[in-house]
Amino acid sequence: MKRLIILTAALSTLSTQASFFDFLKSHPGANRLINNASNIQFGSDNTVGIVKENTKGQCIAAIHEAIQQQKDSPNSLGVISAASLTSKAYASSLEGSYTQNFKGDGFFAKNLRRGLSNRTMIKVNSFSDKVIPHEISGCSKHSEIQSVRKIEFKGKVCRSITHQLASEKYRVLFCEKDQTAYTDFLELDSKIIKEYEEVK
Repeated sequence: MKRLIILTAALSTLSTQASFFDFLKSHPGANRLINNASNIQFGSDNTVGIVKENTKGQCIAAIHEAIQQQKDSPNSLGVISAASLTSKAYASSLEGSYTQNFKGDGFFAKNLRRGLSNRTMIKVNSFSDKVIPHEISGCSKHSEIQSVRKIEFKGKVCRSITHQLASEKYRVLFCEKDQTAYTDFLELDSKIIKEYEEVK
């Protein structure tokens, strides 16, 4: 309730000329407050909504649906195209150690970027939370990063981030010179180049 009152007070100070996102950029305290309010979700079209958190069971069910989607209609790589990035991912943006929760810049798709270095320049343009379970409302707290690796996959060099939610595992792939992030629920064959260290 206290957060809602603070947020309401902050929003009432907005001029009609400024957008909500301009306000957040110029007021880091309000930005932090919103980042920490797990029931507030931002859309890629600059919309803000209150969403209901899913249960652990609902999060697991979402993974099962994504597994079926990958079996029924994979892309040309055999995985699911999950997100569009603002620019191609360069090798330097895919290097570095990681933390369980992404602490880098920006609040949009912060859970999707879990497993990337906190210094990465990778930004997300749009994504489908249906195929990124830890981006579904309430599911991130049930998932844990198991490993982060540099891999060769279908002729691409990718940063592979393996998540575990209950007994289910899946991975998110960010690949060099590629503007799409992928999810793989079927553990398709790949070659490990190296493993990255978790910073605790």
